[in-house]
Amino acid sequence: GCAGVDPHRVGNLAHAHRLVHHDLLERVHLAGLDAVRLAPEEDVAHCVVRCAAADLAPRHADTVARMDKELPPGKIADARLLIADMLAEGSLVPRDTPTALAFYDEVGRYGDPAVQIRLAKIFVNGWGVPQDAPKAAVQCRKALSLRKDYSPAELCLGYLNQSGLLGSDHGREAISWYEKAFKDGSPVAAYGLGVAYATGNGTKQDFGKA
Repeated sequence: GCAGVDPHRVGNLAHAHRLVHHDLLERVHLAGLDAVRLAPEEDVAHCVVRCAAADLAPRHADTVARMDKELPPGKIADARLLIADMLAEGSLVPRDTPTALAFYDEVGRYGDPAVQIRLAKIFVNGWGVPQDAPKAAVQCRKALSLRKDYSPAELCLGYLNQSGLLGSDHGREAISWYEKAFKDGSPVAAYGLGVAYATGNGTKQDFGKA
């Protein structure tokens, strides 16, 4: 070893660096992927929550039937996406990944790239399925095939590459995706770039740029 260097201090610093890196990436994940969540109009949100709460047992068909009666046709797709999010995440209703996937598949037939990002979230988090980052990446790329320069998909690919979920030595690719996402209007991508510069992942460590 090097003279004058306390190996315990070096080990503690390395551990702290890993913790900070992990915390920063989690923040990017929460602010980025979860920002893709549907922001429905108030009447849609109230209808979904009220109809779902009325089902003491998870009778999703009854919930959908009530929504279809209460909402105009133009808002039914948004309502289905919101109930699918609730089912995927286990929010307000018991988690039911197969039913959530069925709802996503139904809405996805209309070419909405946000559906692919939701599917990516399921694979990233392992909600009712084995965690599978490569499958998440496939969904992100499919979203980009549906809508070029779709920043949520670019942000998702940045996170997957930066986090190490797709393997090591993907830092440079992560930066490339974050730069594209920032250019395409995602302020969260700037946070991902800050993580890269602060941790030296894929680039030279530079706290000034971070």
